Amino acid sequence: MVMTKTHYESVDHLQALPRNNPCAQCGMPIPIPEWIEQSDGRAAYLWHCYACDYQFEAIAYFPDDDGGHALAA
Repeated sequence: MVMTKTHYESVDHLQALPRNNPCAQCGMPIPIPEWIEQSDGRAAYLWHCYACDYQFEAIAYFPDDDGGHALAA
């Protein structure tokens, strides 16, 4: 999967991002994802923990009837 650097276009866009996701290795909270890739029905987030230098990806899947709730994987 090719990921592109995210440009935060507005304050509203920043407020919609997942925040303080715990690092999958050390557990420290990561303020915002470093990269985001969006396509139909999903968003992939690249998280980078600067405390332990670990990187991992989290993917949110959105159902067709949406309703504003994401399913994380």
